[in-house]
Amino acid sequence: MTSPDVVGELCEQGLAAEMAGRVDEAALHYERAWNDAESSFDRCLAAHYCARTAPTAEERLRWTRVSVEFSSEIAEAGNDERIYSLLPALQIAHAAALLTNGDKSAARNAYLRAADSVYLLHGRSADAMVLHSTIYEGLSATGFVPQGASREFFELVESLKTGDAWGPLAVVLSAFVQNSGTDEAVAHFAITLRELYATGLLNPTDQKLLRDAVGAAQKQMQADSARIEDAAPSQDPGDVSSAQPIRDDADPFGADSPNVAFRI
Repeated sequence: MTSPDVVGELCEQGLAAEMAGRVDEAALHYERAWNDAESSFDRCLAAHYCARTAPTAEERLRWTRVSVEFSSEIAEAGNDERIYSLLPALQIAHAAALLTNGDKSAARNAYLRAADSVYLLHGRSADAMVLHSTIYEGLSATGFVPQGASREFFELVESLKTGDAWGPLAVVLSAFVQNSGTDEAVAHFAITLRELYATGLLNPTDQKLLRDAVGAAQKQMQADSARIEDAAPSQDPGDVSSAQPIRDDADPFGADSPNVAFRI
């Protein structure tokens, strides 16, 4: 029988060799971990590491697929809580492999599943920040632009990166990667940006970019509402075509907003 820790130890030894540039040695450790694995969790873990040193893109994709299939099996069974903290990394690795192999649509879906899995980290903000940043870059590479996002939003992200504004960046990246395009997700995205704007914590340049990003998201949502209202001609939704970006002195929540806790 395999000891409870041998597969994890082999993967750790392989990772140490990989980081030291001894890729062939790392591959041998990962292969041994796979051969020694007995449980679904150990097979999942070993497959994930085998993908790291796979000689071809196709082989890497095969290993990542094996890993996520085992992870799904374990999560559905609900008999090993260790899997939940690994899900985002496993899904990101699979998404990256799909993207490398040219399947942008499947990669986008895998990145979005990874974003959903980040919720399972339960407040491990440092881990979430790294994962959200990786997912954001991956989704961008697939051409994913969720409803509510805009040129102003992407300019804001780049400005926050340049200025090392990691706190606000964590907020906007989290909102982006969790925006799957449903009405509820888009509303959450827009509200998150508005709440960040209301804190007034950003420098003037970034605050303006954020204000414009909120305005662009609002206009998109208003346009969608107008298209829905067109099906009911007896109701007058008003003229949304003249919606304007938020003014410098405007409160993006509006005078009657209940979100007073976010105002400074």
